Amino acid sequence: MSGTLQLIRSQRPLVHAISNFVTANFCADILLAAGASPMMTDDAREAAEATQLADALYLNIGTLNDNSIRSMLLAGSAAKEKQIKIVFDPVGAGATQLRTKSAQKILAELQPEVVKGNLSEMLHLSGIKNVINRGVDAGSVSLKDDIIAETLKAFAKTHHCIAIATGRRDFVTDGEKVAVVHNGTPMLECVTGTGCALGALCAAAAATGKELFCLQLDAVLTMAIAGEIAITKISHNDCGTFKTYLLDAIGNLTDDDLNHRGKYEFLA
Repeated sequence: MSGTLQLIRSQRPLVHAISNFVTANFCADILLAAGASPMMTDDAREAAEATQLADALYLNIGTLNDNSIRSMLLAGSAAKEKQIKIVFDPVGAGATQLRTKSAQKILAELQPEVVKGNLSEMLHLSGIKNVINRGVDAGSVSLKDDIIAETLKAFAKTHHCIAIATGRRDFVTDGEKVAVVHNGTPMLECVTGTGCALGALCAAAAATGKELFCLQLDAVLTMAIAGEIAITKISHNDCGTFKTYLLDAIGNLTDDDLNHRGKYEFLA
């Protein structure tokens, strides 16, 4: 592993997150818990200037509108000029034409270094259209792991990025290597914004170094293992306290925890 959590805590990267208004606060809390520093500026009049101050940029189209898309494109251009990493979450891609076209525009114009979505979003952007997408929630996917892996590898190669697809299992690929993460808990789906918060974590990790694949795998493991720890603290369906314990777990996780608790495999 890459010592990612220690890197985040020692470097305290500033993440400029243009997220959605439903989950912006939770993303900021997750970044603070992990040891990073959030900035949630989304006005197009200062998006580029704000990005010049940041160490990474996180773009999330969960509640997209004309202003937020314009802000993302301006911020993305500034990130490219400054040569900082962009993490993009194509929330709801495939659900509506606006979301799909906006995601495709961001992919084409900004070429983000990391693209993280749920499995149905990522497969839809990869060209598989017979995936049921229920808005921002992961839809129904019946494909085998080897087909998913090859599809995501092709996406990563085409877009020159790390591709991350979350779901019952999480996939991370750089176009060559594919890691499948088996950690996690279904309770992560019971709290609004855990996927968005993972994207913010991915941006914090991306800001710390060059081994991008390992850094992103660590970010995925961090959220998944924190969920496993949080669920041991609650009774059945305690969604509110689960969210609190999730933040606590991320704040207390160490790289040794990732090494000892991480359950993942590499597919050939």
